[in-house]
Parts: sequence; structure tokens; C-alpha cells
Amino acid sequence: YLLCPYSKEELELITFNESADHDGIVDIEYGILKTKGGIVYPIVRGIPRLFEGSLYIFKDFCQQWKKELNELNLLNDKSLAPPGEFFMNYIYPTMKRFEVEWEKHSLEDKTWNLNQEQRIEKYVDYICIRKEDFKGKMFLDAGAGTGQLVCSIAKYLDCDIIGFDIQPSIEKGWLNRKKYAGKNYHKVHILQANVMH
Repeated sequence: YLLCPYSKEELELITFNESADHDGIVDIEYGILKTKGGIVYPIVRGIPRLFEGSLYIFKDFCQQWKKELNELNLLNDKSLAPPGEFFMNYIYPTMKRFEVEWEKHSLEDKTWNLNQEQRIEKYVDYICIRKEDFKGKMFLDAGAGTGQLVCSIAKYLDCDIIGFDIQPSIEKGWLNRKKYAGKNYHKVHILQANVMH
């Protein structure tokens, strides 16, 4: 489902570390997605980080996987380029603000004064979702916060769902997807990405 959000090129997956659960579902824990043109996006803790300068921002990832990245000749000026001025002035501050907000939010807490069941009920009612309309389809949630609602919607609708947000706390839902999505956890796909791209 993914292309480079900037060049629109196809992405090649290179896996550094993966895990499989008892159902045989394989998760890529660490790796990269790269374009033929040399744009590189890290996959960190199971989540592709598809935003400008993401390899530059995830310095710990580069250090952890330095040997593999060197062997692929991917530690260079292009792949490690910092985000541009617009990103740093307008997107990055928003990313950090929401990261702080969502990081403090426990998945067990209410959101907008609603528990998870109430949120699903309101959400489904608000956008007039009927379960049968989504069977076998893809659902996209842009601005998915912690990803918790994305996982619960996957359980409710029984369809594939992509949730993304610019801030890294999106991984909270990803790490708890089995709890919230139940048997449909393998239908949940989480990204850290910029909605403008």
C-alpha cells in the first residue's frame, strides 16, 4: 500500500529484525524502506517512519543498525539529510507537542471524556458506518493519536485498517493491538507519517 510520500517511488523493504507469533503472523520489528533514488525510511519498533528526515531524527536506530546500514551503503548525505526548514519550523513542533500530550495519556484513560466503547459507538454513529459496508475493504484513519481507536475499529469492522499520525506515540496502539483488535490484530497497520504527504 505504500509509496514514498515525497518522490512517489515504490519502496523496497529490507528487514533487519522480525518476529513471528503463534499464529505465524510475521512483524518486521526493525528494517528500512528505501527508494531507488536513495530516500530511506526506518522501521522502528514495528512502525514505518515515513516522514521527511526520519532517518536523521532516529539517530538511535542508525547507531543500533550501523553495520547493516553501512553494508547497504546507506549512511550518506542523502539518506541522513535533516528535515527541511518548513518541516522543522511547522511540522516538528506539532509532532513534539502531540508526542508529549499522547505520551502522558494512558490507554486506560478516557479520551474526550469517553471510554473506548463510547468512543467507538460515537465514531461509528458519526460517520454512519455499517459493518457490512467494510467487509474486505481498507479503512484509513489519518491523525490516529495513540492508535488505540484504530485497533478497536479493526475489531468492530473486521477489515484492514491503516492508522497514521506524525507523532511517535502512535506506537502505543501498535504495541497493544492484540488487546484492542482481538483476532483482527493482523489487520491493523500503523505508520508514523505526515498527513500533508
